[in-house]
Amino acid sequence: MYDCQNDSCRDFAYDAGHTAPIQSTLKGTLVASAAHSDHLATLEQLSQFARQHGYPLRRREHLLELADVTLPDALAINARFGSALVISCDLRCHPPARFA
Repeated sequence: MYDCQNDSCRDFAYDAGHTAPIQSTLKGTLVASAAHSDHLATLEQLSQFARQHGYPLRRREHLLELADVTLPDALAINARFGSALVISCDLRCHPPARFA
């Protein structure tokens, strides 16, 4: 696992007492906002992308929040819409990983 705050890599492992699958999926919340009013069309395009992929979403004026986004889709969204939108994403692994 890469630690961007300390610019280092660390190994991680699951608790030995837990019977979780070997590879869990990172999922979380992605928030996108239009930095300028002329980017609202791009926010609507992201909204359509989210509906097509079955993501629950919540829309406010210049803000779109997607729930249960997977890592591959978060990367795809950033690559496709990141030039026009401000995107942040909080992904977590369940059960949580622990640092070894």
